[in-house]
Amino acid sequence: MTPRTARLAVDGGEPVRTRPFPPRRVFGPEERAAVDAFFARTIETGDDFRYGGDEQRAYEAEFARYHGGGHALLVSSGTAALYVALGALEPRRPGEVVVPAVTDAGGVMPVPLLGLVPVVADTAPGSFNVGAPQIERCLSEWTRAIVVAHIGGEPVAMEPVLALARRHGLPVVEDCSQAHGAEYRGRPVGTFGDVAVYSTMTNKHHSTGGQGGVVHTRDPALYERIRRFSDRGKAAGADAVRNVQAALNFNGNDLAAVIGRVQLAKLPGVLAARRDLVTRLRAGLHGLEATGVPRVAADCSPAYWFVRIRLDLARLGVSMTEYLRALRAEGIPCGVWADIPAAEPWYERQVRAAEPGAWPLGAADRPRRPAGRASWPNAEAAAGRHVTLFVHERWTSREIDDACAALTKLERAYLARTASSKGARR
Repeated sequence: MTPRTARLAVDGGEPVRTRPFPPRRVFGPEERAAVDAFFARTIETGDDFRYGGDEQRAYEAEFARYHGGGHALLVSSGTAALYVALGALEPRRPGEVVVPAVTDAGGVMPVPLLGLVPVVADTAPGSFNVGAPQIERCLSEWTRAIVVAHIGGEPVAMEPVLALARRHGLPVVEDCSQAHGAEYRGRPVGTFGDVAVYSTMTNKHHSTGGQGGVVHTRDPALYERIRRFSDRGKAAGADAVRNVQAALNFNGNDLAAVIGRVQLAKLPGVLAARRDLVTRLRAGLHGLEATGVPRVAADCSPAYWFVRIRLDLARLGVSMTEYLRALRAEGIPCGVWADIPAAEPWYERQVRAAEPGAWPLGAADRPRRPAGRASWPNAEAAAGRHVTLFVHERWTSREIDDACAALTKLERAYLARTASSKGARR
């Protein structure tokens, strides 16, 4: 009996893997060389770097080209990108914005900070992504915009969402923070809605440094409003002291853009490696009864910020907490990534329970609709049925083989236990 088929490590057996998984190492010598060269130029010329300079404009042009055209703006974070995109749409207040149940908190927080009410759309059954039917149930006369997020790098089915939005005359914001380079029907996500936002913080597919974000649109007029709203309300081309609206400073900068340009060039290779690894993972789990990688639609090409492993915990006879502990004991790093911001204390306190007269959501004329926990049963069910593996381009066949071996080992052990338990009760 080999370690891969022996007693579970959590029960005292030998783990499948004892060596740590490889770190991702987002930045390398290419980024360092580019930054060194950039500093050398600025020191030699005495022209200190700033925001909106040559490097930033070059990065933004390359980002837009990667997405087939349009206009891109580098900002300070993914959360800032969503804040800017929504602010530039100039939604009427009071009003509501439909947001996804599963997303990062930064994918919802800009809505109440703009004085709008987030209305939570459940995910499609078995998915971390919203679907058009779930969004439609959230629409009202107060709806001003729809935000969709491509969670884990898996594309939302955009055509039905766009058709719904067109029928109601609503703008669509695509949150692509976890989905750089993912494709839906042969086009990159972020090119379907009115405006798209990206996080470029360190752990994303491509990065502009510790924190960063991008706003992208094909609408020139909207782009000008994006530029204005991201830069303290300064009209494009106007004198620096001429602010035409109240707004905040979310500017990117040339140094971040230098890093981003190198990273953007690496993105196709990152995506190819991740897709290949997930293909191998899916094949390695083929034939298991209660464990597997969910299939994606044929018209989608995910970017895989993480990969979902769907579990039938009822058949395995184990809780998610127990399963995670056992998989980690086998040496496999894993977690559960299905954040539901509307279930967090800040949302309860600052959004749902806002008292009449409290700023900004408790205004007497604000739309008020109940939003109990039963509003997102599909999201909660999906969160309770999936383990996430943070597959990245530094993994090799060895890491995939070990992950498959550990997942197979757990399934066989737990199914044997449930079969034995059922036999004992007969």
